[in-house]
Amino acid sequence: EISADRKIIGGRFKELVRQLGGQQPVALDLSISKDTLSNYCRGLTPIPFEVAAEICRRTDSSLDWLAT
Repeated sequence: EISADRKIIGGRFKELVRQLGGQQPVALDLSISKDTLSNYCRGLTPIPFEVAAEICRRTDSSLDWLAT
């Protein structure tokens, strides 16, 4: 079962991905599969720090906001 925290973080991550144009272009830009990115957005897979940091940098968002 997916933890509530992971679902919340995934939802926030999904918001940021949407700001950057959606899953397909972001996945291509980060050189990861769309399925992997989708798993991050749905909270199925923990988001690697490097990916989270890059998305936050590109959206001028705080890692603290994403993680809490």
